[in-house]
Amino acid sequence: MKKTIYATILAGLWVALPSIAEDNLTQYKTLTTSSDTSIPYAVHLPDGFDPEQTYPVLIGPGDGEEGADAGFYWRTDPHGHGWIIVDAQLWEADTRQNLGELLGAIANDYKVEGGKFHAVCWSANSAGIFRLVTDNAEYFHSITGIAGNPSNVSDNDIEALRDVKIQFIVGQNDGSWQRSTKAAYDKFRAGGIDTVYEIVPGAGHVMMELVGKGFVQKLEKLR
Repeated sequence: MKKTIYATILAGLWVALPSIAEDNLTQYKTLTTSSDTSIPYAVHLPDGFDPEQTYPVLIGPGDGEEGADAGFYWRTDPHGHGWIIVDAQLWEADTRQNLGELLGAIANDYKVEGGKFHAVCWSANSAGIFRLVTDNAEYFHSITGIAGNPSNVSDNDIEALRDVKIQFIVGQNDGSWQRSTKAAYDKFRAGGIDTVYEIVPGAGHVMMELVGKGFVQKLEKLR
């Protein structure tokens, strides 16, 4: 995996998880945008995928290239939960500037539940992805920070996210992130945003106990 900010923080943990097997349920694609920019992304389809069926679709940080690891919280099994999961380089300027085209391409190829996407972020990538979702809120149904939060919350942010569900998940032993996450949660709640805040007992900053099924169970609450 490329040495991005989020990969560096979790570098010591990547080797502890098995990689997913190569199969035809993961599709590697490249979008050529209207500005002639190439954006790689990977689409992990659910077991028993039916192209005529509608699915909830999650987009999160990942290299999206063949041979690279899938996103951390679904790396071990991105297919077994009934979701379409997309890895994209959300930290890259080209992806950020052409997000609407990327999401449009995904929606053109797959039936997206409700016509809107779910997003996820964690650790050092979270402020940037929260900003990305805030600036493109019309495309999103929810965002989950695990653990993650925006760098600040303004009145304009609250208004932009009026129709976006927000979920904060933080480990019991992750004190500094608890404080910053709770502060963001309180502001969103005071602003009338549909927001939840959950502390995972015994967990630290990287919540190994939620990798895979546990993570997707949290997402299910936002549908």
